Amino acid sequence: SQVSPTHLMENLPRDLLELIFWFSLPAKYPETPIKLSADENGVLCVAPEAMPKLDINRVSPMNSSLVCRSWRDIVMSRGRLWSSIKINFELWNSISSISRAALHMLRIWIRNSFGAPLDIRCSGFLFRSAQCTSTFDSIFSLLFAEQDRWNTVFLEATFRPTTRSDRKLDINTKSLTSLRLLFDVGRAPRIPVTLHASCSQLRVLDLHRGVKVTIYSPSPLRLEYLDVLRLYVGTDDDIHNIRALLTASPVLRVLDIFIARRPKTTSLPAG
Repeated sequence: SQVSPTHLMENLPRDLLELIFWFSLPAKYPETPIKLSADENGVLCVAPEAMPKLDINRVSPMNSSLVCRSWRDIVMSRGRLWSSIKINFELWNSISSISRAALHMLRIWIRNSFGAPLDIRCSGFLFRSAQCTSTFDSIFSLLFAEQDRWNTVFLEATFRPTTRSDRKLDINTKSLTSLRLLFDVGRAPRIPVTLHASCSQLRVLDLHRGVKVTIYSPSPLRLEYLDVLRLYVGTDDDIHNIRALLTASPVLRVLDIFIARRPKTTSLPAG
């Protein structure tokens, strides 16, 4: 008798199924651009035909876990299948349902990843609003609570704080191999980022817009594997930290330094 495709898929070797699931990563939310429309009051909302795209059950590997019990057993027992996450929050300022779903997804994926190294990319745009600030803080809280198992992290955001921010970021983890932080904060002060000596496994370090880096290392800093270094120079105070990073990186191959434009001064004629 003929064997059905469903029977074949359900009885594939577990190692082969795990490999298939792995090639569906990273988990992307949303997977494709979401169409917006205006309601009767002119307020932007998700178009009815785009609503299914907000369903996190469509995102890998959650979608695979819903196929059958054997697939679910594999997916739920393999933390690394939940450890690669890519979220675009470009529309979060306008559509609160997107931000709620994305934060819910982030919590579930981090929980199900168990102790697996995390590869996380969050990018998009946030603008001035209390909701955006709360969303941004929630992302930071979730991610920094798991800092001890970061592998690669890329955070990019454009936002305009309504008040002076007291946010400070301490990067202190041995597992980190790639860190990229790009924050466009407009005229607000740059966000201080302190890099600890424990980050000795770094291979890529990209601290660009909106980031002011400082080094905390009681003993000489060693970045023996650092291959790519991109930094932003906003003030003369940044030179000391750049020098420390260069001295600590014996195998550095790529160096990009971005220098901020300084405002021109105009002298008014006397009298």
